[in-house]
Amino acid sequence: MIKNLNPLTFSEYGSVYTSAEYACLKKETPKTITFTEASPLFYTGEYQLYLDVVEYPTLLEIMYEQDCLSAQNYDIYLLDKPVSLNSKVYFRIVPMHTKCTVEFYPGHLSLNQYFYSISSQKDRHYVLNIPKIYVAFYQEKEKGFYFKGEHHPCWELTYVDTGEMFSVVEKQKFLLRQGDLAFYGPNQHHIQYAAKNSSVNFFSIAFDMELKKPSLLQNQVFHISHAHAALLNRIISESTVSQLYSEELMICYLKEFLILLFRTLHGQSQTKPPDSHLKQNLEKNIICEVCNYVEENIFSPVTVSDIAHHVNLSMPYLSALFHKKEGIRLIEYINNKKLEKSKEMIRSGQYTITQISEMLGYSSIHYFSRLFKSTYSISPSEYAKALR
Repeated sequence: MIKNLNPLTFSEYGSVYTSAEYACLKKETPKTITFTEASPLFYTGEYQLYLDVVEYPTLLEIMYEQDCLSAQNYDIYLLDKPVSLNSKVYFRIVPMHTKCTVEFYPGHLSLNQYFYSISSQKDRHYVLNIPKIYVAFYQEKEKGFYFKGEHHPCWELTYVDTGEMFSVVEKQKFLLRQGDLAFYGPNQHHIQYAAKNSSVNFFSIAFDMELKKPSLLQNQVFHISHAHAALLNRIISESTVSQLYSEELMICYLKEFLILLFRTLHGQSQTKPPDSHLKQNLEKNIICEVCNYVEENIFSPVTVSDIAHHVNLSMPYLSALFHKKEGIRLIEYINNKKLEKSKEMIRSGQYTITQISEMLGYSSIHYFSRLFKSTYSISPSEYAKALR
């Protein structure tokens, strides 16, 4: 977070002056430098240094030597007043827009005599830019499907919604199960296939991305939560409509998804101290029991009340726990599972739409059709026709 620059907030690193006070301090011509991007990380050494912004909004990132190694404990200020920096301080000048101009004093010697410029210790690998999404679609594949492979200049994301499949990337084979995710980097050749007795449904999203360190995502499998998967589902849903700013919204969802994933990888997913191990195991067992109950009673009109009674918890507590752990409301989870089963039954070709609606415990075929279309942007009958 950017801090306001005043004598109190900046006292740890130096002093803040008015323009008149700073003018009285200058005894010689200062050195002026224009930056068009973030500067290297500078070190004041044994000297005291004065800074003042000359032109354009400027940020000052600053930290002490003991924090520099981890680069986790740094502060950011809007440099809108003259300041002096204490000795043994690391700092970086960052333009807020395309460039900025900053005045350094004393300026009669070269910067190298006043600063020790070192490579940045701050991890910049997570700098992220997504200029374009090319395609986003949901694929439903038959048992034993085989895709011979391809490579292309953009990134590709694959998320397994149901079933499982194998992915071969540069001769490395990975197994992706339900809830698993894999990335293919630019020009990475990849093959996808399912076992003879396995079908699979998955999301595919192709996009351009600027990422400093592609190895953060490549050649590995991630297992993601329902909350993360919901963001991918929003991208797919948005891709099926033609509305104002659809592509921009899809990019926002994808960036949010990746930021949450990077935070998880970086150990920053928790915002409060973790629960005790015993409590975590207990809650995990409750969630497993809930999911099993829904699966076993998929052909019954399951309600949240039924499940709460089964696990001997109150409805409000169970609903809150499920949402906290899975990132989705319990009633939504039940509906999603029933709708997934309905698609599976439609694909089998053994039942009519009316029979499927009745077997899954829906109150009417009209309600079932409305729920199906609101979720998949296609009616059950249209979906059945598309499979012929």
